[in-house]
Amino acid sequence: MEPAPQAEPGPTLPPGPDLRLTPAAPEADIRRMVADRVNLREGPGTDRAVLEVLSLDDEVEVLEEQGDWLRVRSAGGEDGWVAARFVAPGPD
Repeated sequence: MEPAPQAEPGPTLPPGPDLRLTPAAPEADIRRMVADRVNLREGPGTDRAVLEVLSLDDEVEVLEEQGDWLRVRSAGGEDGWVAARFVAPGPD
């Protein structure tokens, strides 16, 4: 019995794009300050140390909500807490 003929190798194709789905990054929650001289604090409470003072219309990224307090990141990159009543939706 004769061995079966071997198929000739076909052309080599370059690797294609990675088609695995990656989750989209959540959109940042950007808001603005509606009061002048708002204290960005180390924690949620007026007894916590002041890290920075924010001004009217300064934009912040909201990272977390805890009761009447928001953990935010300032434009300068400082993470801290502000009273939610001093923050309005959107950078309008």
